[in-house]
Amino acid sequence: MTENKERSSSLVSFSYGPQHPGTHPYSLLLTVDGDRIEKVEAQIGYVHRGLAKQAESRTFIQALPIMERSCFIDSVNHQFGYVMAVEKLAGIEVPERAEYLRVIAAELSRMNSLISWFGGYAAETGINSAFMWAWKDREMFLDLFGHLAGSRVSVMYLTIGGVRWDWNDKLTNLTWEIIDYMEERLKIHKKLVMKNSIFKKRTKGVGVVSKEKALEYAFTGPNLRASGVQGDIRILEPYSVYDHFKFTPKVMTEGDNWARTMIRLHDIETSMEILKQALPEIPEGEYKTKVPLKLRANAGEAYARVELSRGVMGYYIRTVEDKSTKPYRVKIRGPSFSHFQIVEDILVGTHMADIPIIKGSLDVCPADLDR
Repeated sequence: MTENKERSSSLVSFSYGPQHPGTHPYSLLLTVDGDRIEKVEAQIGYVHRGLAKQAESRTFIQALPIMERSCFIDSVNHQFGYVMAVEKLAGIEVPERAEYLRVIAAELSRMNSLISWFGGYAAETGINSAFMWAWKDREMFLDLFGHLAGSRVSVMYLTIGGVRWDWNDKLTNLTWEIIDYMEERLKIHKKLVMKNSIFKKRTKGVGVVSKEKALEYAFTGPNLRASGVQGDIRILEPYSVYDHFKFTPKVMTEGDNWARTMIRLHDIETSMEILKQALPEIPEGEYKTKVPLKLRANAGEAYARVELSRGVMGYYIRTVEDKSTKPYRVKIRGPSFSHFQIVEDILVGTHMADIPIIKGSLDVCPADLDR
């Protein structure tokens, strides 16, 4: 009895975030004993914008920018699933050339997201040089997006029926330059960060998520593959023209911060494998199917899902009247919501200093989390 009283008197509860730089715009209600975490309650919703509801008041084409804002850092892939769902609903055939261009843009977007995450995560572990180097690398992707779409960040390249602009030799050359550059840079990043003794101590055996836990919390993407499950739907449920390419996303079994980092670095290499196969094989033909600005779809429903840099993103679209110009219902299922829930589990028993490291390894995007 006395021990229980002493125990309860040493516990302190307080809010960690949303203003804390290690949390982004969400907070954790922590109960700690010293610096040991005893209980965690996640509090989200600070950047909720009702994106799906906004899409229901716009035409199918007007809703395109909204999808990109689910998480701008991987903007092309966030549009990919939406345009696929609308095309299913409206019965639109996409030219093969457009499918190749979509895959190329999607893999460049994935690489941009992953190298940006890697730099930020390295900084959270105290390796600020890696942050500067990684975000310097990111500039090459932003420059290419500027040439591709006229916008470095909000790319808006995909559209219903294909892509907005055709590909050209300059873009091909820029992409090959990125591939050659990143192959060498990844060697440097691995040496600077992954072989760093402090980074190893802060990531190996820390934030472990077992295979069973990963499945229980509906993990997808790199987080799932770091726990021993091959869940990449580019392999399991190939969409677009992904079945034209040979690649094998890496799977590890450790399930810790280290494994999740290694998986994402390998994903950059996987994207380069796909690009090397896609660039020489871009077919001739149209880069989009002509679609009216007021696209009309008959009553029905469609669902499409794609593999983002963070995991699987699903889009459900429903119309209830024939010749509808707007969706009646839009449902977006992103990876970040599922991934964030596990912090209430895996942070317990760790220390305060581990919070940004464990949470950061999950690569949760607040914009996708709250939408």
